[in-house]
Amino acid sequence: MEGRAWPETAEALMRSRYSAFALRNVGWLKESLWPKYQKTLDMAELTEFAQTRQWIGLEILQVEKGSVDDKTGMVKFVAKALENGEVREHREASLFRKKKGTLVLRGGRGRRAGEGVAEAMIRRCRP
Repeated sequence: MEGRAWPETAEALMRSRYSAFALRNVGWLKESLWPKYQKTLDMAELTEFAQTRQWIGLEILQVEKGSVDDKTGMVKFVAKALENGEVREHREASLFRKKKGTLVLRGGRGRRAGEGVAEAMIRRCRP
């Protein structure tokens, strides 16, 4: 995030991405994505998605690898958001991988074929 060091672990990066949703910092959401996915990310849709929800909690359920010395990592989590007076949950196992020595979000388990990170989160949080 702006003015801060890049998160060194998968869990720290996941927490920073959740904070970016809560603070509506879609620039960080894009920057911390695997470069291939940055090119096709729909920033307008992602911005609308972040702005129409009040993010109320993040629970880390499981972490595999993703330490400073690991090349990959996985963080399973539940993010909660208030939307139109209802609490919605987004559950995912996010996959992280190092690119030029820096961990970035590579994908997630449970996504549809060809579906990007933001699209999956948007779809899963819709009623």
